[in-house]
Amino acid sequence: MMPGNAVPVVRILVIDDNAAIHEDFRKILIKPHALDHRLLDMEATLFGAEIRTEKRGFFEIDSAFQGRDGLALVQKALSKGHPYALAFVDGRMPPGWDGIETIHHLWQECPDLQVVLCTAYADYSWQEICRVLGETDNLLILKKPFDDVEVLQIAHALARKWELNREVQSRIENLDGMVRQKTEEKDRIGAMLEAALAHSPAGIIVSEAKEVSLRWANPAALNILGETLLFCPAKGEHGSGWRALRPDGIPYAPEDLPLFRAAIKGETIRNEQFIIRNSKGLEKWISSNAAPVRDADGFISAGILIFEDITELRKVQAEKIEALTAAAEAQKFALVGQIAGKMAHDFNNILGVIMGNSELALMDCPHEKTKKTLELILEQTLHGKNLTQNLVAFAKDHEPKQEFFDLNEKIELVIGLLKKDLEGIQVTREYSPDLPELLADPGMIEHAVVNLIQNSIHAVSLVRQPEIIIRTHHQKGRIIMEIEDNGCGIPEEFLGEIFEPSFSLKGSRDKKGFYKSGIKGTGYGMSNVKKYVNQHKGAISVRSKLQKGTKVTITLPVMKKELTAKEVREIKKEKICFKKYILLVEDEQAIADVQYRILTHESLSHKVDLAGSGKAAMDALNRNTYDLISLDYILPGDLNGMDVYHHIRKTDKTVPVLFISGNIEFLESIKALKQKDPHIEHLSKPCRNIDYVNCVNQMLGRSLNR
Repeated sequence: MMPGNAVPVVRILVIDDNAAIHEDFRKILIKPHALDHRLLDMEATLFGAEIRTEKRGFFEIDSAFQGRDGLALVQKALSKGHPYALAFVDGRMPPGWDGIETIHHLWQECPDLQVVLCTAYADYSWQEICRVLGETDNLLILKKPFDDVEVLQIAHALARKWELNREVQSRIENLDGMVRQKTEEKDRIGAMLEAALAHSPAGIIVSEAKEVSLRWANPAALNILGETLLFCPAKGEHGSGWRALRPDGIPYAPEDLPLFRAAIKGETIRNEQFIIRNSKGLEKWISSNAAPVRDADGFISAGILIFEDITELRKVQAEKIEALTAAAEAQKFALVGQIAGKMAHDFNNILGVIMGNSELALMDCPHEKTKKTLELILEQTLHGKNLTQNLVAFAKDHEPKQEFFDLNEKIELVIGLLKKDLEGIQVTREYSPDLPELLADPGMIEHAVVNLIQNSIHAVSLVRQPEIIIRTHHQKGRIIMEIEDNGCGIPEEFLGEIFEPSFSLKGSRDKKGFYKSGIKGTGYGMSNVKKYVNQHKGAISVRSKLQKGTKVTITLPVMKKELTAKEVREIKKEKICFKKYILLVEDEQAIADVQYRILTHESLSHKVDLAGSGKAAMDALNRNTYDLISLDYILPGDLNGMDVYHHIRKTDKTVPVLFISGNIEFLESIKALKQKDPHIEHLSKPCRNIDYVNCVNQMLGRSLNR
């Protein structure tokens, strides 16, 4: 058993017919390694430092007294994978083989065995030994009687030589294996490369260096082009059926084509895209890579062109860019929508307090002057309500509110709002007197008109006699509005971009000085106008001429104002519901007070419980059974209106729930929710008292009729 820190055992075979010789070898080769380690420790202690000694290998010695026995041991060691490194062989071993014959047999079995021939007589000359065994460096001759140190040195030197020979042989075998593997891999790769080039979907052309004549082309090159003359013109052949054009439409000169530049000028071309067009007008987009092929001396011996038909890819990329652009804009609107929703909610709460108290004050107001003031306040709160709804519409798409209104009056309202901005501008009105009322979202249409007139005001800012003409008329079931100015106009190359979000020619983008200093654009005006028009199933067109003016035309569908006879009969059937039990969930105290006073008014006489948070509402629902729940969406704390709604539906699937909210997040979910639950309704904040009462009454009525 070797010590834990020992180096591997080196096996030595001694073949001699004299037992005493065997004992001598053991004493010489094994005894030095049996030193008492305690002696070494004492030595280290005495000298005060660790003594550094060279670790020598451990020898394992086997004995054989005849050559045949030694051969048998060598064969056995080889079969077990633990061969001898060194053999000490006696020259004379009667009656069997002598030393030379024994060595001959040993080397036949183990050619790398290191051998020391031990002899006291010159039975063979060196020439005779070489003649029998061949010239070799695996043999040493040791004369008897031998010196102990000499034996020890020979044993270590030949053992180390044997180990090094084995390492070298192992490395040679590994290298042979690697070379063989690399050669096989190279052959395999060569075959794969040849097959890949032949089956590559990319066209590949290899040309001669000097004349750029064709040397080789794969099938794909012919499939894409039908020929190779475009890139490799051949003598005696007519010109190619294709022409190569740069992306801007300018034709390539032959010497400027990628393969020419690679084979003649030594250029490396990467991802150069161009158009090829044949005599029939068929166009393809090509992406090309080309490079020179150089010989061992660095001279260009050939040129290679790899090209692909990327026509479909270009189309897909264009569609992807368009989709990504739309997604980016949608993301912007979503972010604005989140902010707008929170602003609208808070602003709506303020408007709700003003609107509710104004309506309550009007009910018992005896003074005409005060009444007019209250009516003005109410009118402006309604206008503010439209503005907040427009803010939500501006930020996020949702279903427009449908109301009948006079478009001419709406335009006049906008002109009044922009009165100061319109100072010094001739405003010409050409309104149709019999224009039908428009069924649309008043806030959206107002915002669209504001944007269009504001654009015209900006466009005429440097015109000496500025004029804006506004026309309305109708034909074939369409209401038409035109806003025309004599301003700076829009450059023709930008007409296709004016509806793109963030596009503007004002402010820092006004490179030609068309607008008065200080005028800036948001870039979202026209995109939102188009969005509003599309949401109302309308159309918009723009005609413009530089320094002459711009005309914007909007057409919107005419909807019939009259109700059907069936709808009239249903309305007449409506009855007021009295003395019902209602839970009012509203965190804004002012709005809660108004709604409470409305619901408990003597004309309705409902019993109302108030809850200012989601938790308070759930507690009330756990204690009582209500006929209707009026529910705000945004509530303080961790629970919102939707959480309260789901709590209600766990125990009561049919009790009417009226949501009161203008929150965008809620507006996104309410559409799908209403399809699943027919017992919910929604009113946007702020809502008029009459709208609130009517909605509550209708929901209670439907509940009673079930």
